[in-house]
Amino acid sequence: MKGIVASGTGEGKKFLSMPEYREQFIKKYGLEPYPGTLNLEVGKNIVSDIRKAGGDIIHGFTKDGREYGNVLCIPVNIFEENCFLILPEKSIHGDMVEIVAEENLRKKYHIHDGAVLDIAILPMIKNSIKRKMWAVPTNGNGRGEITVFYDLPYGKRRDVCLKEGKNVEGGYRKTFPEREVACILFDAEERKALETLLHFVEENCHGKMSPPRLIAYSLLNEWQIEVKTKEN
Repeated sequence: MKGIVASGTGEGKKFLSMPEYREQFIKKYGLEPYPGTLNLEVGKNIVSDIRKAGGDIIHGFTKDGREYGNVLCIPVNIFEENCFLILPEKSIHGDMVEIVAEENLRKKYHIHDGAVLDIAILPMIKNSIKRKMWAVPTNGNGRGEITVFYDLPYGKRRDVCLKEGKNVEGGYRKTFPEREVACILFDAEERKALETLLHFVEENCHGKMSPPRLIAYSLLNEWQIEVKTKEN
């Protein structure tokens, strides 16, 4: 995924200086954030896809009579540095994401407005969204809004899942429960993304509880595998 560097309003510096947000980053991710964010324009559709996919949450709070919202967090890699892509719940920028890192990336890498950066989205664990859909078992090459692959790699035995499918012959009602999943968002190199996710699951000794499923958004796609972690 690519993003174009843009100037922000300075809100990132303000919020990341607040201990209520700052301490959550340190406790959850072991990352002491630089008090400021790198703003990247990625387009409204990408922002919408990320919000639909969801991720980890830095929780909001109330202070001095003002409500500060939740912040959606997704691990990413920029310049070979592990960072976090964030989307504040109350963000006014519909086409922009912010990057949180331990250092001032602008200064460290001499980045100027208009520069195009590569953003590698990393695998993560999150709670999936409950979905009720119509599934059509097939031994072909069909794809749906969600496609469940029962044979790897990319075997023909799969469920093609659609939100509306009552009249599809051979279809049945399928529920994807809210469960912990290992997942990765991507915009290209579908097979490589799946390989990265499978390696992440194996490396972290997570037990696979479901076959891989591919979720199609507007511009991004997401691989998900239900897993059993040490915590669940």
